[in-house]
Amino acid sequence: MTVEAAQPRVEARARAGVAADRGVAATDGPLVLALDLGASRIRAGVVAADGRVIARASRRTPLDGDQRDLLAACAALLEGVRRRLPPEAARRITGLGVAAPGPLDAATGHLLEPPNMGAVGRGLPLGPHLARATGLRVA
Repeated sequence: MTVEAAQPRVEARARAGVAADRGVAATDGPLVLALDLGASRIRAGVVAADGRVIARASRRTPLDGDQRDLLAACAALLEGVRRRLPPEAARRITGLGVAAPGPLDAATGHLLEPPNMGAVGRGLPLGPHLARATGLRVA
């Protein structure tokens, strides 16, 4: 395991804490977690209703493992971003938006056979896993 895999790269705004907290304090509405699953990187963030990104993190996509590794990496990245928020802001998270390569089954939240993710992406139960891991509704 690389250092990057153990400690996701956090962009300067979220790492500094002050800038991330100032952005959260200026936003009193609902927040959403966001996940962008790509073949080379996984990106996670917290987004305000006005579209501002409050906190974000990124890591390499572990396509060399199995589905459990990929699902765990997604869930850990989301949890890490959520932990960076002050508790009152974390309580305002209302859902999770996911972008992932298709095709996918929108009814079940499973990736079907994304062409750029190899065998690890086939039938990946991304939506159900993230709903269980975060306790949030996934869209």
